[in-house]
Amino acid sequence: MIAWIIANAATILIGTLLLIFIVFTIRYTIRKAKKGQCIGCAGCNVNDCGNNDYIIPCSSLSSNKKGKNN
Repeated sequence: MIAWIIANAATILIGTLLLIFIVFTIRYTIRKAKKGQCIGCAGCNVNDCGNNDYIIPCSSLSSNKKGKNN
């Protein structure tokens, strides 16, 4: 078992780093959505999002918190 871990240490390390990156990316996306910000835009707020380049409009990605600027 230890020989297998040593032989595959690079693969295990790279896989672990990718998993950590994915977890933090999902966590960041969820936090932005809870704050009422657009996920695909560069820092705009849902209430004044004018970006129509995305398939899903910004207002449908998070709850619409009108009057609250975070």
